[in-house]
Formats: sequence, C-alpha cells, structure tokens
Amino acid sequence: MKHYYLELTTYLTKNKAHEELQQFVLQYHQNLVDSKELAETKVSIKKKLKEVNEKYPRCHDLVLSGWKYQSESIAVDGNFILSFCPIKTYRLVEPIPGTDYMKV
Repeated sequence: MKHYYLELTTYLTKNKAHEELQQFVLQYHQNLVDSKELAETKVSIKKKLKEVNEKYPRCHDLVLSGWKYQSESIAVDGNFILSFCPIKTYRLVEPIPGTDYMKV
C-alpha cells in the first residue's frame, strides 16, 4: 500500500471563512497516511469547504483546486496548499553475519 506525507502551507487569512477552513486543514499538517486515508482526507476537506461556503454566504465562495507536479496537491487560492508527497517504500534486509557495519 502506498503512503503519503501531508505538508501544509498556509497564508494570511482574509476573512472568517478562510480562517475556519484553514483551522480545519491544520489537523492534516505533517501527517503520514495511506492511500485510503488520503482519499478520506480529500473527501473531508471538500465536505468542510461546502459547509464553510454555506455558512458564510456573504464571503466569496472558496474554490478547491488541485494539480500534480512533483507531488499531488490541493489548494484554496490565497488560503492554503496541502501537498501529498508519496513515500518510497524500502525493503529491509537481514544483515550479513560477521559484517561490522560500524567499522569505517
């Protein structure tokens, strides 16, 4: 199963809608999740975004965008960028008997 490291970049909030959404996504900052949890995270953020837009009708609607470059990311313009950095998996091997790995 593939794992991802979540890295959050935030910006100065413009209004209460931005502040509420930003406080919500802070829970995902510097988390390690698997593919299933990543999908749940995206759904959770989209659901919260919809709630915030309905709660603050006088504010300009927040719009979620996403892109893929070196890592997959979702963002709300001027509020935050949440990057999903894939973690490479490595296979641990047994040490070779009689080998001193600490010897330089």
